[in-house]
Amino acid sequence: MSKKDPGIATVLSAIIPGLGQFYNESIILGIIFVLIDLFFLSFILYAIGDSIMHFGYIFNSTESIYGLLIIVGAYLIVWLISIKEAQSTSHKINKKEVKP
Repeated sequence: MSKKDPGIATVLSAIIPGLGQFYNESIILGIIFVLIDLFFLSFILYAIGDSIMHFGYIFNSTESIYGLLIIVGAYLIVWLISIKEAQSTSHKINKKEVKP
């Protein structure tokens, strides 16, 4: 079992949620985080694109702004969870508390 650098795991998950999990050899969890990331990003891009196509500008009402803020907030929470999980798992691997 090789040691895992928590810094590398953290940076990889900060770049794309799930990459730090792949680095830690947590393949299933990495796939889950990547799929969640793709879902949120596609939803955000769809909401912005749809609003521009129908109204000519990004936000047509306060409801759409609030909805987008909720989605972006949820995305940021998942992103931070991915970063923290990758970092803590690499620490646990190094302490031999968990196998990669």
